[in-house]
Amino acid sequence: MLNRKEEYQKMSAVECNHWWYRTLHKLVLDSLFKYTPDRDSNILDAGCGSGGLITFLNSYEYKNIKGFDLSDDAVCISKEKKLNVVSGDIKDIESIISNQHFDAIISNDSLYFLKSEEISKFMDSCSNGLRSGGVLILNIPVFEAFRGIHDISVGIQRRFSRQDFNIFINHKDFRIVRKTFWPFLLFPLIFMTRLVQRFRYAFFNPEIKSDIDLPNPLINNLLYRITLFEVNNIKHSILGSSLFIVLQKK
Repeated sequence: MLNRKEEYQKMSAVECNHWWYRTLHKLVLDSLFKYTPDRDSNILDAGCGSGGLITFLNSYEYKNIKGFDLSDDAVCISKEKKLNVVSGDIKDIESIISNQHFDAIISNDSLYFLKSEEISKFMDSCSNGLRSGGVLILNIPVFEAFRGIHDISVGIQRRFSRQDFNIFINHKDFRIVRKTFWPFLLFPLIFMTRLVQRFRYAFFNPEIKSDIDLPNPLINNLLYRITLFEVNNIKHSILGSSLFIVLQKK
C-alpha cells in the first residue's frame, strides 16, 4: 500500500465489519482450522497492515502470531492494539523468519509490488521458514479487468494474470490444497464499479481513494451473506477480483 496514513486508519476502522475483510478472514480461518488446528501454532502475518487479521485470529484463540509490515503507520496502529508486530520488508522476509519455523505463513494482498523473481525468492524463504506440512496462505489481486481507482489508492502495481499463477502453484516445495477466485457471485458488480472508475480517471479528475469505506449496514450485511454463501458452497469458482491460494509444504 502507498504510505498513506489515512488509508491505514480507514482500514483499521472498518476491517472488523466490512464484508470483504470478513470474508477474507473467514477464508483464512477455515484454512487454519483444516491444516493448522492447534491454537498454539506459530503463525506469521507477512504484510499485516493495521492488524485486523491478527486481531480476528486472536479472537479464535490463535495467540502465537507475529506480524510485520513495511509501513511505519501500519506498525504503529497495530502496536496501539497491543499486537506483536514489527517493521519489515516482505522482500527481505528471510531476515524476519530468521531461524524460526512457522506452522503457517499468511500474506494477504502484499505481493503485488514484487517482480516475478522477487516472488520466487519469497516462496523459497517461506518454504525455509515453514515446518513440514505447514501452510502458506495467500490472497492476491487478479485480472486487469478489475483495475480501478482503488488500485491507485492502495498501490496495487500489478494484477496477476493466469500465466502469473504458475509462480505460486508450481513451486517444487509446495502442493496446492486450495485455489479459488472470489468474490465470484459479485464479480459483475465489481467489474462495473471498476470500469466506471477507469472512465472517471481517464476523463475527469476524481478523488483518489480506496473502496474500503464501510457501506450502508444493510448493504454491507447483504454483500457479506452473499460472499459467505459462496465461501461455504462454491469451492472452485473460476472468476473473481482476487485469488485465494493455500499451499502446503511437502
